Amino acid sequence: PAVEVTDADGKHLVASFRERKIFRYNSAPVEPPSGVDPVFTRSGYLHPIWTPDGRVLSNDFPAQHLHHHGIWFAWTSAEFEGRKSDFWNSKERQGRIEAVKVEETFSGPVFGGFRARHRWLNLNSPGGPKPALEEVWRCARTRSKASSSSTSSRRRRARRTRRSGSASTTTAGSGSADRENGRER
Repeated sequence: PAVEVTDADGKHLVASFRERKIFRYNSAPVEPPSGVDPVFTRSGYLHPIWTPDGRVLSNDFPAQHLHHHGIWFAWTSAEFEGRKSDFWNSKERQGRIEAVKVEETFSGPVFGGFRARHRWLNLNSPGGPKPALEEVWRCARTRSKASSSSTSSRRRRARRTRRSGSASTTTAGSGSADRENGRER
């Protein structure tokens, strides 16, 4: 498949396009660097995110923002059963988001991805951590138009200047709107 998602080691999914890595989904808890409070342990996020030439765009546990993890979602000001739940600032020990289960992975010639279940835990419940929310992520990578074999011929056609009456225009992109004598058609 052109777009492939594989289970790397039971802890991470890796998405790739034509054997080039795109992103990794961390389904198991990722421990913070040595010497950092374990409250910053996190799962259920994307990191690293790679550029087409293999450079890493995202960061995990940056020194000034240990609670930041690649691409993820959280609320800073939520309330659950009358208690404040901050799911962003881990050091507050009010909330945590964890991956529960990878429900599906899919790969193919056009797109690939995964579906995973996350649990948002309220950490300051009287009886201990209590689920506040369950969510399902569906994350997919679609093959880009630039990867199709007909793209270069479309681009060549798009660069040609067309003349119509006294106006001339150059169509950009796929030519979804053409101008003729100053009017869109």
